[in-house]
Amino acid sequence: ATEYISRDGSQAAVFAFLGSSHFGDPYPTLRLRGLDPAARYRMKAVYGKSSDAPEAEASGAYWMNRGFTPALVGDFQAALFVLERVP
Repeated sequence: ATEYISRDGSQAAVFAFLGSSHFGDPYPTLRLRGLDPAARYRMKAVYGKSSDAPEAEASGAYWMNRGFTPALVGDFQAALFVLERVP
């Protein structure tokens, strides 16, 4: 996975990739970095989905400490998630 954050911290994009998977092995939880812990962010799946937060709003602290798990199963899978700071 890789994460990009805008200079002002108002948006973040998270790309998750899976080359191959083994039966029963879940994709790891992604804990984000660089968000404002006190700000609220809304996450939206642009491509793919999350197994535990299909479209959610939470604090930067939540996304950085609790994170989320992309629902990637099979071979050669990818997902894109965008987080936007809520005014």
